[in-house]
Amino acid sequence: MAAALPAGGLVGWVSDRPVGELEWSRIHTRCQYALIPRLLVFDGRPEMVVADLADPARLPEVAARHGLEVVRVFEGGVALCRRRVGGR
Repeated sequence: MAAALPAGGLVGWVSDRPVGELEWSRIHTRCQYALIPRLLVFDGRPEMVVADLADPARLPEVAARHGLEVVRVFEGGVALCRRRVGGR
């Protein structure tokens, strides 16, 4: 996934997991570390956004809620998304 992202800057991160849940914190931290030197922010507003889903079937719903289009789907409920033109 890192190869598909700009070399630096902000990358958003959205999830269907409850904020503050131990699994949420663990996965967010691992993703943040894997994407260094990019800064991972818990927000769907940057141009490129990582979606981490406990239930991968919810990807269309989560992407639509954040005004994103799916660029690529990876294993394990992870997808790379881009801000949709005219998205919120």
